[in-house]
Order: sequence, then structure tokens, then C-alpha cells
Amino acid sequence: MSSDQRIGPPNAGSERETLRTFLDFHRATLAMKCEGLTDEELRRASMPPSTLSLLGLVRHMAEVERAWFRRAFEDHDAPMVWSDKIDFQAAYDASDSTRAEAFAAWEAEVETSRRIEREADSLDLLGYQPRWEEEVSLRMVMVHVLLEYGRHNGHADFLREGVDGTVGATSRPPSGAGRPVRPARCPRSSPQDTDLVATSPHARSPRHAGDRPPQ
Repeated sequence: MSSDQRIGPPNAGSERETLRTFLDFHRATLAMKCEGLTDEELRRASMPPSTLSLLGLVRHMAEVERAWFRRAFEDHDAPMVWSDKIDFQAAYDASDSTRAEAFAAWEAEVETSRRIEREADSLDLLGYQPRWEEEVSLRMVMVHVLLEYGRHNGHADFLREGVDGTVGATSRPPSGAGRPVRPARCPRSSPQDTDLVATSPHARSPRHAGDRPPQ
């Protein structure tokens, strides 16, 4: 990987600014963990017996972004990115995928998510999660998606180490107070516009992450 270009959240920002920049920091972390790898390396299941790959994580996070932003706040009937039916495991199968395909889909969903958040009057904005059949606030959605990135970036740490031995980045993200987040990006071809959440099939809890959290 090249030098760490991520920018972390401000030390004393508002709730919304902190959530927004932490989310972008974690998006940038996933991109950074894929940086400099070939398609074959991105598809490699580098931590057997798990079949999870870095490209599978990118595809999965495209689904997460679509499920929690586009489907909740704009189009409840929007199809999944990688499946014609509600199959949250399909994204993990990256055997025929490429960097260009996966990153184009993911980056398109990220931009949609950013636009939805940016245009909202407040974090109190209510959307509707069709899987739960309940209203959800923008605040809850941003925290949930941040949790998803945190979980899967932990997987990405191990997967990248398994591919080429690369570990870590910096001990502490630089402060981003007053500055826009600059996501680290993997080299890719021109993006194509192509959006629920499931736990990794290789680190599965008794319930899907897209289900109702424990009361």
C-alpha cells in the first residue's frame, strides 16, 4: 500500500460531522486495504478455511450502502446489486468479479449514500427499512453502516496480510477538523453506475446483521 491518505474525524466536531467523517474514514480504509492488488489477489481467499476475499467485502459493502441509504430513504423496492432476489450472501461470491466491476458498484452506492445524507435536514430524518418493515432514523442508519465497515475492515486487515504480508497503516488517523475527507482509492477503470446487510458467512453470528438488533 502507498502512504496513508485517510483523514480522520475532528476531535471536537458536531455529532453529524463526526459520524460523516468516521464513515468516510472507514470507507477509505477498505479502499486502502485493496490498493495495489491485482484482480486475482483481490479474489484470493487468503485465510483458509474461510472463502472470504477482499473483493467479496467490497461487493458486500455495495449492498450495505444500498440497503441502508437508497432502499431506506429513496426507493424501498430498489433491487439488490448482486442478486435478483433477497440473497445477502450472493455478494461474497467474487469468483467471476473484477476490481473494475466491484469498485464501480461500490463507489456509485457510496456517492448515493453521501448525497442522501448531505441533502437531509437533520439526523432525525426518518426512512423505512423494508426488511424490518419499520421506520429508521438517518442517525441510526449512519451508526449501523459505520458498525458494518468497522466489522468488515477487521476482516480486511487479515485478508490483506494473507495476500502479501501487508499490515496496518498508522497508529492514529490524522485529525480532519475543518477538512474534507479524502478517501484512499484503488486504481480502477472508469466507474459504471450500478446498492442488505449480512454478516460474513465465515464469521457468522446466530442472526444476520440486517435483522432487528437485540432489545
